[in-house]
Amino acid sequence: MVKEHELEPKLVTVFERAVREYARLFGLSEWDIAVSSKKDDSGDIASVALIYTARAANIAIDTGFDADEEEVRKSALHEILHLVLSDYREIVDSLLAEDDAVRRRRAEAAEHSIINRVMSAMEQGK
Repeated sequence: MVKEHELEPKLVTVFERAVREYARLFGLSEWDIAVSSKKDDSGDIASVALIYTARAANIAIDTGFDADEEEVRKSALHEILHLVLSDYREIVDSLLAEDDAVRRRRAEAAEHSIINRVMSAMEQGK
């Protein structure tokens, strides 16, 4: 029996397959993408950690969430879109001073706005 607020193991597999599927769809073959699952207290169902220069990413799903298959797939798409936008984000980050927290938050908000628009467009195109 699955405990309350615990992601079903089969959905971890769905997440990994969705990450791979979206990586192919967006032509991210130059990226070394690792997929993992872990219990996390960040409040996000999934996260991505990037190493721009190495074109490496770890995309993780939080097993502490009680999500359905659609939410898991959307989370995989969201994290892959961070990779799609990584060249843009790398340039923005390089232009900002390390202590420029306000502009960094604005850049992150703009990135999420783009991601949400792409996800909405893809959902309508189904």
